[in-house]
Amino acid sequence: MHLRTLAGWPQLSVFHMAMLTSHPLANGCPPTWASVWGQDQYGPWCAFRIGEAEQRMRWIAPGRFVMGSPNDEEGRWEGEGPQHEVQLTQGFWLFDTPCRQAL
Repeated sequence: MHLRTLAGWPQLSVFHMAMLTSHPLANGCPPTWASVWGQDQYGPWCAFRIGEAEQRMRWIAPGRFVMGSPNDEEGRWEGEGPQHEVQLTQGFWLFDTPCRQAL
């Protein structure tokens, strides 16, 4: 199910709408370490700066998902199973790119 646009954004699913209203930026209070923040088509983000290096982080909302790949998936590696449900009880910030050497 998709909803119509929100402030000019592309169509968002009910999941994305929930994420936009439940993340730490929804109340206008970014983390104290954030030097810049915002939202884009992928959701909320914050960044911090150390010297000339800036690192962007993405909000990972609490929820449930299935981790691992099915036994019959083409190209599956031995360590990609078994499939199991994972529940994140609280959200967290995650680097959206690998850590840069400058950090």
